[in-house]
Amino acid sequence: MLKSAALLVCDLQIKTIKNLHNQSRLLKNVNMLIHASKHIPNIKTSIAAQLRPEILGKLSSEIDGDKIDVIYDKNTYSMADDILFSEFEKHQIEDVILTGMEIQWCINHTVRDLTARGIRVHVPTDAVGNHLSYTENRDNFIRLRQHGALLCSSDGIICEQLRHFDEDAAKWYVRYIKTKPM
Repeated sequence: MLKSAALLVCDLQIKTIKNLHNQSRLLKNVNMLIHASKHIPNIKTSIAAQLRPEILGKLSSEIDGDKIDVIYDKNTYSMADDILFSEFEKHQIEDVILTGMEIQWCINHTVRDLTARGIRVHVPTDAVGNHLSYTENRDNFIRLRQHGALLCSSDGIICEQLRHFDEDAAKWYVRYIKTKPM
């Protein structure tokens, strides 16, 4: 169970997402997590970063960016910077759900930087990507785990937060999975 968590969306930008393997599935799962962040009480904030947006473009319109609390620009592969840590301090963040791309670069660097600070980083393997298939990313996922990432699925991390059928978050999730796009 997450304690005080943040959802992070890393570099899903106009010019970068065209390189994603299984792009529609990944974007669907990231959007589901963005929507979940508005219903699950222990997800306190959602934060997106854009790597060099003047070159790679802004956050893709295929991401529900209007539901993201903070969107900021970055120049390094890692999302870990003063802007992010300021948000973590404001919301007393202990856990992160990390989504986005590129697994071997930005996701890996962010995992390493956050776990070094004692933050638990949950990586839904169906909400991170690059140009490789899930099978081809096997070694990248092993590496993330070696750096302290807790691998999961998007549905799994959501369901772990739901304790009772009658709670509002569970009711939202049941409605969402009945109507979510395939």
